[in-house]
Order: sequence, then C-alpha cells, then structure tokens
Amino acid sequence: SLFMFQSNAKVLVYVCGILSSLSVDPDHAKSIVDAGVIGAIVGMMRVHIRSVRLVEYGCLLLRNLSVLNKNHAEEASSSCSIILRGMREHPDSSGLQREACAALWSLAAKSETSKERILFEGGIDVITRTLKHSRYAPDFQHEAQGALSQLEY
Repeated sequence: SLFMFQSNAKVLVYVCGILSSLSVDPDHAKSIVDAGVIGAIVGMMRVHIRSVRLVEYGCLLLRNLSVLNKNHAEEASSSCSIILRGMREHPDSSGLQREACAALWSLAAKSETSKERILFEGGIDVITRTLKHSRYAPDFQHEAQGALSQLEY
C-alpha cells in the first residue's frame, strides 16, 4: 500500500499509522526495514510535508524503529532535515512537535550520523525556538528536553 498510494496523502496517513503501531514489535520492525520503508517514508514526508498527520506518524515510525536498533537509526539519519522542516512548518501542531522531538531524541541517541545532521540543520535552535514560542510546549516539553540533552555536548 505504501508504494501503491505514494501520491495519496490521506491513504498514506493510515498506512503510516498502521506501520508505526506494528513497528514496536522487533520482528515487525525488521520486516518493515527490510521492505525499504525507511527511505520510502522519508521521501513521502518530503513530498507531503503539508500533511501534519503524515509527518507526525512518520516521526513516530522512525522513532520506534531507531529505538529498537542503532542500524535502523543510522539508516533513518536522512530523515533529520525533513523532521526539522516539519517542526518549522507546523509549529502549532502539538502532536507533530511531540513526535518530532521524540524522533530526534531517539535518532541522536542511537546514531552519531543523525546527531551530526540534526546539529548541522540547526536542530537545537529549532527545538529551543519551538519550546519558547509554542503555546503547546507543555505537551512536548519532556521529549524536547530529551532531544536537547542528546544534542548538547
């Protein structure tokens, strides 16, 4: 479904939501990664950056995969710029901000490449600015602080 409906953001939201639910199980996560979903999701998040739910569920999926396996986090390092772009473009979506911060936290904790990319893309600034200016900051403060703790030297 992911590849068949890659131009239909509404369908992709459901597919990504299902995959993010399945990805908490290590066996399912391995199957998801082996099917090439990480690269596909990153590409679809880029194409459908205006879809708040797709970016949110994409972040959740990437977080779940990277938590389970540092190799998954390394493969997902290409997602860092699109996650930060999603945060910039949707500052008033507390769900997206929470899942984006959680994904950045996990990626930075598990992958040095991801950490470097987040820092290069101005991740500390994006997270800090979002915390300061979003009225929803209390909803994702824990995840944001976790991400910042992984990024600060």
